[in-house]
Amino acid sequence: MTFIQYSALFVAVCAVAACAQPGVAPQPSPNEARLEQRFQRLDANGDGFVTWKEAAPSRARDFRHMDSNRDRAITPSEYKAALPFAVFDQSADGAISRAEFMATHHRMFMKFDADANRRISFSEFAAAQRAAGR
Repeated sequence: MTFIQYSALFVAVCAVAACAQPGVAPQPSPNEARLEQRFQRLDANGDGFVTWKEAAPSRARDFRHMDSNRDRAITPSEYKAALPFAVFDQSADGAISRAEFMATHHRMFMKFDADANRRISFSEFAAAQRAAGR
């Protein structure tokens, strides 16, 4: 997350906090509620953070779902994701192996770990999802 993105997120959080009424719990927006649900599904141990160990099984499931012919590689016709195919196809051989898929997701996970503590908080998760347009 860039400094500008982080600053914008900080300003937005402060604005929401300033508008809150004492004694009244703010209601999350529908999008925020969906983000919270997705985060909670990933947070297997319920500690409020997602580690790569918790996130990896979800990414592995995504790979299996995309690999529709079960040949252990995702081809351009099977690929269904927002990022360009080449981001994952590190060997540029026209197919994404499971190792390439997982390694790319691991790098993205670490990139969004803003405080470098090897786990993603809900605010880091939400910022990553917004940056991805979700």
